[in-house]
Amino acid sequence: MYATIRRAAIPCLILSLATGCAERGGISSRGDAVDRALMAYSASMRPNSTRLAANQTSRNADPAPPSTESPPPGETTTQPQSTSNVPPGYWRPNLARQTGGELKQFLKRDGWVGFRSAFWNAENALVLAGAMGASVAMREGGVDDAVRRRTVGEFKLGDADETIQIIGHPATHFAGAGLLWLGSAAFQDAREHEVARALGEALIVNGVTTMALKVSTNTRGPDEDNRAWPSGHTSSVFTTAAVFNEYYGPWVGVPSLALAGLVGYQRIDSRVHDFSDVTFGAVLGYVVGTSVARDRKGELPELFGMKVVPYADPTTGASGLALLKSW
Repeated sequence: MYATIRRAAIPCLILSLATGCAERGGISSRGDAVDRALMAYSASMRPNSTRLAANQTSRNADPAPPSTESPPPGETTTQPQSTSNVPPGYWRPNLARQTGGELKQFLKRDGWVGFRSAFWNAENALVLAGAMGASVAMREGGVDDAVRRRTVGEFKLGDADETIQIIGHPATHFAGAGLLWLGSAAFQDAREHEVARALGEALIVNGVTTMALKVSTNTRGPDEDNRAWPSGHTSSVFTTAAVFNEYYGPWVGVPSLALAGLVGYQRIDSRVHDFSDVTFGAVLGYVVGTSVARDRKGELPELFGMKVVPYADPTTGASGLALLKSW
């Protein structure tokens, strides 16, 4: 099993490290000039993106005149009454066009950007490599066997086991993201719509990655399933919790992460996964959810706690990149 994991993982890690870039962070800078530079650079990181952060650069501009064009007969318009908080073209005329436009955008650009933000990143690659090494050490070093012996025949969660399993199921998370997307589009709530889009994108990136690892490593779990590593329930629920933490802050993020940890424990307690499966699944989900959410929020890259920002010398005219740290 160890040789299988090594053969599957090393090429992925080499690709990630070879193409690594700084992780996106979230520290605000000070000064109007720097703010404008940061926002302009943020908007350029995903060309033609509909991220709300890009619209902040034009908050002082004259508002565009309202459209007088009538929708085709039989169509229900979803155009917001006020466009001051969203960029032009963010809302399509109806839900069908909204769905088609965003699906096309995901297939052409956003899906690829999601994988890039999560894995083509030096810090993320190091974190995932460390988690993978720890996971292999747990399995080969007897940690998983020790946990199996301690939990065999025990179901400490009792009647709550099935409920927690449903909460942690990836289908539950996709359904929740879909309902949030539909409700936010129907009520033209741009903030919640961005959360739904980030959550859906992160869940897809995590789901594809998790299934690829399961198939390539062929790791047998306590229930004799040969696609145990990593835990799909754990990676999916940690992805969801990480997105909520990025958008809503610790008041929502911390309870969400605690619930995700309970789901991970349930996978061990029900003897579906080993400790190593859950450990790597949790790290994978958190990295994917955090990276995709930060990218969609339009935040600038961060390198070892310092933000990478565009820089221009007003005296010499020289330009380049600078590292910025704010307190």
